[in-house]
Parts: sequence; C-alpha cells; structure tokens
Amino acid sequence: MDLANRLERELARCTRDRVPHEWRDHDCLAACATVSELVGRVRRVGPNSDALVDALLAVEERRDEATLIVEVASLPLARARCAGDRDRFESLLGELAIVVAEARLAALDGSMRHRLPLLLDRAWDRVRRPRLPMFLLAGTEVLERVADCDDAFDAMLDRLVLEDLRGRLGAGGAASAGFVRAWNSVVVLLEREDRTAAERDRWKYARRVLRRLDVGDTAA
Repeated sequence: MDLANRLERELARCTRDRVPHEWRDHDCLAACATVSELVGRVRRVGPNSDALVDALLAVEERRDEATLIVEVASLPLARARCAGDRDRFESLLGELAIVVAEARLAALDGSMRHRLPLLLDRAWDRVRRPRLPMFLLAGTEVLERVADCDDAFDAMLDRLVLEDLRGRLGAGGAASAGFVRAWNSVVVLLEREDRTAAERDRWKYARRVLRRLDVGDTAA
C-alpha cells in the first residue's frame, strides 16, 4: 500500500467521514456535510479553498485531522508535481505535513497566492534540495530517546520503526529519501534542548512520517 492510500485510510479511520464537531465555530468547515465534501472543496483551488485551508490552519482542536485533510486534498497536485516519481511523492507528502504545522505559527495572510499550491510549493522547495545519501549516525542511546514519549501507543510505534530501521541498517539496506529526511530531522531536533514551537511541530510530524513509512515500502 502506498503512502497516499495510507493517508486516505488514516483520515477515514480518524473522522469516519464526519467533520469534527469541535470545528463548528468555523462556519466554512461546519457547512461541509462530510469530510469527503470538505476534501473536495479544498481541492478546487480558489477563494473558497483558501478560506477552508485558513480555517484548517486555525483550528485549536484535532489538528492532526486538519493536517490530514490538507494532505489528502493535495494528492492530485502532488502526483502531478512528482510526475510518477514515488520517492519524491512520498518525500513531498512528508514535508507537507511539516509545512502545515509551521504555517499554523506563521500566518499566510501576507501572501496573495492560493493556499494549497503555496503550501505544496514550500514543501516542494525542501524536496528539491540535494538528497541526503545516508542516515545521520545515531548511537543506541539516541535511538531509545527517539522512542521515548508520553503517549504509550506512539512510543510503541516508534520502537517498532526503530527495530525495522536497525534491521535494515544492519543488512546494508537502502531507504527512500522521505524516510531518510524524516529520520535526520528527528535526530537533529532530538539534540536541541530549547526547541522553538516550529521545531517542536517539525519533531512531532517527522516522527509521524517515520511511523507512516513502512519499511518494506521505503526501499529506493
């Protein structure tokens, strides 16, 4: 199963196609009867889509679902941008989740561009940078700290990812640029004691990308 299918399944599981009632104060979101309708409206780039993206960036609760909606809405544009390159496609979706988290802290009001393409372009700029050829080195203590978090379920998932990662590294295996980029972000931010709010969000979503990318699907 590719990452796009995982995102769609994750969104369906989290929302059951119902717009969260916690968003009822945002009229444009509450006006959508289902999450499927909301995704479709965000995909139709224009003023209405812009208002919906701004509202999704502004929600205070269930932000993960809001990010998922933006990601799923972006799938057609992301596929067109990557022209069949699966590695770049997965990297782009991973970076988009992080860009969305950062955009919550830095409003897009100053831009005249449509929101969805703007967010995707910001993510694309990062994907186009030279690809990292290998994982940053990390000792056993660092690996264990990556999997150390307050949420027991997330910690379990992180540990499973690390076990797979150790196995691949031990066998000299390769991984996609998206996996490498997410892993390196996690390791770099782990060593920063005073993370900014943007860096905390980047840490959170980089870990989330690691959990999404299945080991069997990340080989280049």
